[in-house]
Amino acid sequence: MKKILQKQLGGYRKYTIKGDGLYLEVKSHEGFTARLIKFEDIGFDEIITKYVPAPVVISLFVSVFFNLLLLLIFFIDFAERLKLSSGVTSGLTGGVTVCLAIWGKVVFRFEKQKILKGEVSIAFNYFRKKEAQVDEFIQELKASHREYIRKKYMEIDELKPMETQRNIFFWLYENEYIERPELEDLLAKLERKVIVKGF
Repeated sequence: MKKILQKQLGGYRKYTIKGDGLYLEVKSHEGFTARLIKFEDIGFDEIITKYVPAPVVISLFVSVFFNLLLLLIFFIDFAERLKLSSGVTSGLTGGVTVCLAIWGKVVFRFEKQKILKGEVSIAFNYFRKKEAQVDEFIQELKASHREYIRKKYMEIDELKPMETQRNIFFWLYENEYIERPELEDLLAKLERKVIVKGF
């Protein structure tokens, strides 16, 4: 799976694995952002975060809701006695409703994310329905990352000093991008290259 699309309220996040990194598109009510995150900047330390509203905040919201409801009923009754126009009561009712809806959206926000920590952190929505899809995508991302690093750093470059290339090959081995036989083969090729060049 080279692409994953995660829809959310008012927008989406789209992740696409490219040859040299992860292309991320984010659309929200604030705007649109697109960027390429290079494989070198991607880390695979996983963190799972979960946000649920605190009971105190829920209790406060419910308390304010019922107090405003009673106050609104009292005001509407009072407005009828004073024979105020229905526009005033409708406007007040609408304003209170909109304010409560906005506050409720902030309070009752449930969120679970899987974050890949690296030079650039990458966050995925990680609700139960999406877990398998996200995990499969991350495995594909890891495989593409490994292939990119192997292709980029396993080449013997005649312009680089021998010691630098040896260090790169040992780095590949220590970070498990290559196996021991591959390391030995690369070091032997490097030695042959130096001997032939020096001859």
